Amino acid sequence: MAEWDESKHKRDRAGRFAEQEEKRQSLEKVYNSDLASGTGTQGQVPVPKAVGFNRSKTKHHQRHAAEMGLNEKEYIKRAIEFFNSTSGILYYSHKENKFYRYDKKSMLYVVCMPNGILNTFYSVKVKDFNDLKRQFDMEELC
Repeated sequence: MAEWDESKHKRDRAGRFAEQEEKRQSLEKVYNSDLASGTGTQGQVPVPKAVGFNRSKTKHHQRHAAEMGLNEKEYIKRAIEFFNSTSGILYYSHKENKFYRYDKKSMLYVVCMPNGILNTFYSVKVKDFNDLKRQFDMEELC
């Protein structure tokens, strides 16, 4: 295994990896240009394509991955695949400005920001999802 070379990984003033910030800004630029060009149906935020995960290294998300029997890479990959799939139903919350996909059969639930970055992915019972749906005032998109 190669040794870590800090000099190859730029950091910003706050100590975060600069590559991640550049990637996030690039994604936001694409998203904002889509909004300006009117991509999507009138009055609706365009549905993003999931491209990454923002906090997969937290204990909270590591617990979700373990509950699903996945390692971190598998968890991220499955989350992206699930959001970008046609499984279940896609929802949007104007209140939260987030997209949600939920499949009653598998009970999988994923949350995505408008820039394509996922927040969380785990298994939720139908009753608990219905509570979330009411709490976040989600509307069904398809």
